[in-house]
Amino acid sequence: MSALRLTVFLLPAFILLSCVSKPKKVPPVKAPATAVQQYKKAGELIKQGKRSSAVKLLKKIKSQYPNSDVVDDVNMDLGQLYLSIANYKTSINYFREVIDSVYFSPRETEALIYLARAHTRLREYKKALNYLDTAEEAVDLNDVLIVTMFQVRLEIARETNDKFEYLKTLVKVSKAHPNPQQKARFKSKAVEFIESTLPEGDLEKIIDDRSYDFLRIPALYRYAVFLNDQRQFSKAGRYLEEIIEIDPESEYAENAKIMLTQIESRRIVDPQTVGVVLPLSGRLGSIGYRVLRGIQMGLGIYGGKRSNIKLAVLDSEGNPDTARRAVDRLVSEDHAIAVIGSLLSKTATAVASKANDYGVPSIALSQKSGITQIGPSVFRNALTSKMQVEYLVDLAINKLGLRKFAILYPNDPYGVEFANLFWEEVRSRGGDIRAAQSYVSKETDFRGPIKRLVGSYYLEDRMDEYKIRMREWVKENGGKTSRKSPPDDLLPPIIDFDALFIPDVPKAVGQIAPMLAYNDVKDIKLLGTNVWNRKDLVRRGQKFVEQSLFLDSFLENDVTFKNSAFYKEFVRTFGYPPGIFEVQAYDSALFLRQALLSGASNRIDLTEAMMKTQSFSGAVGKIAINEQREFERPMVALTVENGKIIPFKKAQ
Repeated sequence: MSALRLTVFLLPAFILLSCVSKPKKVPPVKAPATAVQQYKKAGELIKQGKRSSAVKLLKKIKSQYPNSDVVDDVNMDLGQLYLSIANYKTSINYFREVIDSVYFSPRETEALIYLARAHTRLREYKKALNYLDTAEEAVDLNDVLIVTMFQVRLEIARETNDKFEYLKTLVKVSKAHPNPQQKARFKSKAVEFIESTLPEGDLEKIIDDRSYDFLRIPALYRYAVFLNDQRQFSKAGRYLEEIIEIDPESEYAENAKIMLTQIESRRIVDPQTVGVVLPLSGRLGSIGYRVLRGIQMGLGIYGGKRSNIKLAVLDSEGNPDTARRAVDRLVSEDHAIAVIGSLLSKTATAVASKANDYGVPSIALSQKSGITQIGPSVFRNALTSKMQVEYLVDLAINKLGLRKFAILYPNDPYGVEFANLFWEEVRSRGGDIRAAQSYVSKETDFRGPIKRLVGSYYLEDRMDEYKIRMREWVKENGGKTSRKSPPDDLLPPIIDFDALFIPDVPKAVGQIAPMLAYNDVKDIKLLGTNVWNRKDLVRRGQKFVEQSLFLDSFLENDVTFKNSAFYKEFVRTFGYPPGIFEVQAYDSALFLRQALLSGASNRIDLTEAMMKTQSFSGAVGKIAINEQREFERPMVALTVENGKIIPFKKAQ
């Protein structure tokens, strides 16, 4: 709104607008020295925080010298003083006097801006914006007024949640601010809002409006990323190309080039090539090759039922960065239609994330929690901790009738995850956790953790009982002497649980089990995970792990497994019996092979075919694919009897 229109708008309503012209203002009378001196004194009072005294003096000056050139300064000071104490209506009156006065004032534009601020505080945003629009057209805007004006605009935009006005104002202030550092700060603030706060649905408005200036580039890039995630690759590509054309030297342009390469890589697919990322060197190299042989058998590279599928195999070296680069190469150079891998948690996440970025379906072989949540094209074939705990607790409670449990676990990611899952599952099925105790990972002396578990470690907690038993011991031993001290196990263990869950490797279990017996923790069932299914368990635990209960996806020496077509074919092809790694890899590759045989020739169709597969027959039984794209393998309960690991039966 122009200054003329503003003045007309504020005249009394009974005057016809068409008949009014803006009155010509006259210069004010020069203020006498006395008035100037009094005004300076008022300024000192304001600096000292003596507001009421300053207001009184300013009003006195105004009444004594009403036509002088000091009055506009007085009105501005009074307006700002009342504004500072939230008396907005009074402040508005003083700012209006500066504008409506018949005397010319060089501070009229400033008065408009402060009027806008006062009306903003009263939530009268339309009026405030009208005043700001008028002020912005003025020719006497200095740096201070420009900054103040944009501060008010930003305040209005925040109060009204007008994100577009907020961004436009940030663009303007980043250009108009006199301080280079502040320019950069406001620009950074605007870019950050585009990159992280503005909803994706609003990005196109920024892109299509050139008044948003430098914000169009980050908006273009973020929207391209969004479209890419939505698999609208062609449209995403057009926006990325526009970024490169507009600002070819920017970081956004560099990132756009990388994404364009990825999009182009999506288009070129060899439907007969499957990529594999495994640790083929280092300490896990032997396991990596065992997995590779299972994959080769499942895809028909070797064995009786051959296929035309080709393998592109790369070594992850157990390194996440190497694993990511491996996926880049498999997609851009080998044009793999899918990827299998990896085994380790740290590399499996890297492979799954990078493959998902490319839209390449992948099958992880790791127990890493939440890996399928990375994206819709990520599948996982592993006996996860959640699957194991659900099966084990169901068996313990519903089949064996156990109700009270304790947990003894290593304080590492594996132990903590299993302990938490076991606790939650027991409680959800109506069972009770009576005790839980952690120990340092790779612990070798388990006396302390076991005593803490059964309440015999801290004597002060059972002092009354300890004193009674001490008196009994002294009486039985004819008095306490220096040659004979009371035993460490004077307090018996509190065993108010039926079973003890130990989520750790056979080496630790082999030390814990005899130490439990040594501390009189007997007649309880030991529960474990699939890592117990090793010959080491029996060798280390001996009689102390007899009748324990654990699980796995199959038993390697099971007669049915040894008579299966997979087992015989594998032995005939590779010359040694397959284990869990070969079985898991074979099933993953077989699942992928069957999806490819459905006719899928691109990654989207292949992913859909994999999602539609609800179950298939694997090496050791039927495998289901759940809604989270997890392979649900058949499980078998195991125990130790007469020094051998055998299938567990309830009658035992």
